[in-house]
Amino acid sequence: MSNKTITILILIVFALTALLAARQYVPTLVKKPSLYLEKTKNVNVEGVNTISISAGSGTITLTKKDGKWMTQDGYKADGEKIGSLLSAFLPLTNAAPELIAQTDARYTEFGLDKDNAAEITFNTSLTVSTGKSTGSGVYVRFKDAPHVYIVKNSQSISTDTADWYDTTIVKIPRSDVKKMSFTGSASSVLTKQEDGSWTDANGKKADSTAMDLVLSNLETLTAASLLTAKDVPQYLPRPDVTLTIEHKDSSDTLTFYKQTDNYIVERGSDRQKFTVANYLATVFTEAPLSLFPTPTPVVK
Repeated sequence: MSNKTITILILIVFALTALLAARQYVPTLVKKPSLYLEKTKNVNVEGVNTISISAGSGTITLTKKDGKWMTQDGYKADGEKIGSLLSAFLPLTNAAPELIAQTDARYTEFGLDKDNAAEITFNTSLTVSTGKSTGSGVYVRFKDAPHVYIVKNSQSISTDTADWYDTTIVKIPRSDVKKMSFTGSASSVLTKQEDGSWTDANGKKADSTAMDLVLSNLETLTAASLLTAKDVPQYLPRPDVTLTIEHKDSSDTLTFYKQTDNYIVERGSDRQKFTVANYLATVFTEAPLSLFPTPTPVVK
């Protein structure tokens, strides 16, 4: 056998060895496209207008109208909560959720079997099944694939309409507030001065600590619950106080009604009523007195 033939045979053997090695190891080096991203790529967060959630015998549908999310019974839904849900299940980047398993044999373990899984449908075009929650998220799968993922979702997958109501009563940055009027058994009108202090109609300065408490709670005043029409008592007592807040080019009015265990607060702009804990409501109902406390008599 000539040297040329030997050289050719060596090259052939080397080429075959390289080909076999490539077939064995290259697939592990080339990252396959994520099935999760493939499934969700055509559903844009901003383009989602309906979300349906079903679990057991319960079902709820959330609908976006004129840019605002509404519950199926016609009340304003929590847009921030829904936004978190959307961004969790519909990734805005190419960062795919962690793949945990690729077999339906573990569905029961993850709470993804037919009897236990909840389903979320976005725009009627994409449905995901959700299972048990873990410390890092919730187990998720698609109907036509055995892959199981962990989606980093902090929102509860609830079919209770009350869990989706927007319970934010007002959200007013303190820097925007220009004037406040308290009307009740003790009334006062306060105006913000150029130096940042607040004074009444007679120029008397309000207590800065009490004023700070009022303003900080107005920045995000959140109710314990939203009251639907059927939940509102037929008769409400005389209000403890009515607060009118003037800010920038707008104003809001809040009316506080004392109940046995809490307060009902009515928002003037839409007449929506909420329940508020006593400790929070009294910040406003007692404000006319706490803002201008009576001096302690000096004992001689």
